[in-house]
Amino acid sequence: MQTKLNSTLVLVSQAYLFASDAGRLLSERLAPRNSHNERGEGVISAAIAVLIMAILGGLMFYAYKAIFKTSSDRVNGIVTDLSNQPIAG
Repeated sequence: MQTKLNSTLVLVSQAYLFASDAGRLLSERLAPRNSHNERGEGVISAAIAVLIMAILGGLMFYAYKAIFKTSSDRVNGIVTDLSNQPIAG
């Protein structure tokens, strides 16, 4: 039983090493180093993220405004109805 487990572990570790080496070699062949300049990529990504967050922030602000106005109108209506009722006593 122990021998089968050991041979299975050896086989799995060899397969992992083969796959990792094959992946590394494939990535080096498909994308050779210094193929193009990537300077400024981080700045562009950050600018896109800021733009997306600004748009989401604007949408959230207008949604909040609409929800608050609707809630405020409902509460004002309820308070007005309650204030117009006679006090029983």
